[in-house]
Amino acid sequence: FALDADTNYGYQDLAAVSFNYLGQFDGDTNQNDWQLVLEGAGQNIHPENVDHTLININGGVSQGSLHFSIHTKLTEKTTNQFRDAFKKHLILILDHCRERLSIKGSSHTPSDFNSVNITTQHLVALEESAKLSDNQISGLYPANSLQQGFIYHALSQPSDDAYRVQVLYDYHFALDVEKYLAAWKACISEYPILRTAFNWEEDIIQI
Repeated sequence: FALDADTNYGYQDLAAVSFNYLGQFDGDTNQNDWQLVLEGAGQNIHPENVDHTLININGGVSQGSLHFSIHTKLTEKTTNQFRDAFKKHLILILDHCRERLSIKGSSHTPSDFNSVNITTQHLVALEESAKLSDNQISGLYPANSLQQGFIYHALSQPSDDAYRVQVLYDYHFALDVEKYLAAWKACISEYPILRTAFNWEEDIIQI
């Protein structure tokens, strides 16, 4: 969809579109002090506060559904065309996300991990790799300076054991191997650091 370039709407020198996602308003009303209501709130802006945008889009999730309201300064025909195009492309995006989730088992995008810089292609590859070992990625974090040093040392001098520490434990009683393994599984489940892997194909990150 494109606006007619030959039509003079009178607002060419200003931003054409305002998009505002208000968030999700669902949840337990007993624990949520803020709720959407349908009653009129009266005049909420000064009459001289003129909105110069051509298209205003406001959206949010209410009662389990995503809603958008669209107000424009375009002609009625052009406004309807824009609304139809907006709905069509939104549905295409939702279909794409459902397909990606069902085929690749992914539920994340790079925006879900704000602390690292990662491309979509790299994130998909990491999630596919995790899925092969029946795992899921729960977090991505930058490697700290000490971890970066360990990785650099291991890659540049793989035969050097300067950072390697070996500990031997002597058990003077019979070891219940099944309980020992169960205890380690419980520790791994409780503490994310014990589930950490590293990747350095782009930035050095903890997975």
